[in-house]
Formats: sequence, C-alpha cells, structure tokens
Amino acid sequence: MDKLNLNNIEETLFIPMRGRVFVSKKFPYILNDNKAIEIAEKLPEFYMDMKDETEYTLMASAIRSTNMDRYIQSFFSKNPEGTIICVGAGMETTFYRNDNKKAIWYEIDLKEVADIRRKIFGENKRDIVLDYSMFDYDWINIVLKNAKPPYLIIASGVFHYFEKKSIIEFLRKVKELNEVEVVFDTVSKLGMKATKRYMKKLGKDDAYMYFYVENANKLVEEIGENTIVLDEKDYYSFIKNKKDFKFMTRISMNISDFFHMVKMVHLKL
Repeated sequence: MDKLNLNNIEETLFIPMRGRVFVSKKFPYILNDNKAIEIAEKLPEFYMDMKDETEYTLMASAIRSTNMDRYIQSFFSKNPEGTIICVGAGMETTFYRNDNKKAIWYEIDLKEVADIRRKIFGENKRDIVLDYSMFDYDWINIVLKNAKPPYLIIASGVFHYFEKKSIIEFLRKVKELNEVEVVFDTVSKLGMKATKRYMKKLGKDDAYMYFYVENANKLVEEIGENTIVLDEKDYYSFIKNKKDFKFMTRISMNISDFFHMVKMVHLKL
C-alpha cells in the first residue's frame, strides 16, 4: 500500500495500532489482535516505526484495547444482540476481536478518516462506517432507525482531544438513544501532563489535548440526572502479573495506578 496522504494529526491514527501489533507479538496473553497484525503488514513501514516508543508507551496503547474488550464482552454477556457504537473509530480493530456474529457495530469518524478506514479495512455489513463527526448528531437518528437497543458507546483515545464542555454536551445528547452506556479511557490532570510529554516526543504536540477526569462521580453531576457511574477503574489494575515486562514498564504502570493517572470510566446514561 502506498503512503497515505495524512497530516501530522491524522498520522496519530496509527499510534494505537503500533501498540496493538507490538503487544500481540510479544505478549499475546495481554492482547491478541490478528487483524492489527494483518493490516500492519500491508502498510508502509513508516506507520509502524516504533523507534521513538518505549515498551511502556506501546503497552499503554494496547492495554486500552484490552480494557475496552473486557467491557464489550461484559455487555455482550447480557445483551448479545445489542449495538456497539465506536466514536472516533480511526483504525480501531475492536470489531474483529469481539464480533459475536449477532451485534451490529457502527464506526463513526470524519469523512476523510472514514474513507481511509474503508480503503484499509474494506466493508462489512455488520460493521458499518458512518461519515460523521461525533458531534454531528444526525448519526443518532441513523442508529435509532436501523439498530436495536441497548447501546454501548465506546471511545478509545478520543475524548482527550476535546474541551470538557463538548464532551458534556455529547454525553447529554446521546441520552436520546435510551438504554445507553458509555465506556471511555481518560486521564487525570497529572496524567494529562504525562500524555502531552509523550505526544511531544513523537512530534505530535500539535494534537492538542484538553479533557481529563479527576473523579467520575463529579463528572456525572455535571452531566445531569439519570446518569450513574458503573465503573471507574485504574488502567493497569487487571494485570496481576507484570514479571515479563521491563523494570521501567512495571514501575511506570504502578505509578500510574497509584496516582490514578489513567483510568477507564463506564457510565449509564
């Protein structure tokens, strides 16, 4: 595949894929993403260049996917024919890891990104790509018309890039779906500082970041009534055995969890 015509921010689409490929090859018991490996082998080497990454930063991208998979599988255990809505889908391979052959998935992203996704992944009748900004709420009507509740909205590495007022508006607006839950990863104020340093190291410091969550219960108060926190969990908390990781990776994970720098949040709206 030829080099894609992407700007500096759009190239961040491939940062999480690099992590998923790295971990799938080295630590498949953490994440086994065969689709990411398949896609990576077709891409120019430029997009999979890991020379500026550490084991920890690569692990961080992949473990977000592992965490998200756990929430999706829990949702499917109760709602096998529910609907998954992935906002800011980018190059996510979540569908291919979790497809239960029953649920309908929607991948929502800007047209230029959606076109790249179609070029790389092709089409799938149960994994439908919609050319919308997550804030262009016409997509809600499409989902309501064509898919069954309950709904699970997933946002991986997305909310950071928007101001708090925009995320609050989004979370209020998607209540129109009814029977809807949202799962997303986020950082604390301290975690945001660390994330910005990482992006600067990768030469992506023009990918501005704004949104962070110190306390999910306080966020829920701002969203409004009939919103509850189902889960707020430290990012690396499910990894019980870190002996195979490098020393600095283990230290970084432990510091992150101790100070609640990165977390998963699961809300019912």
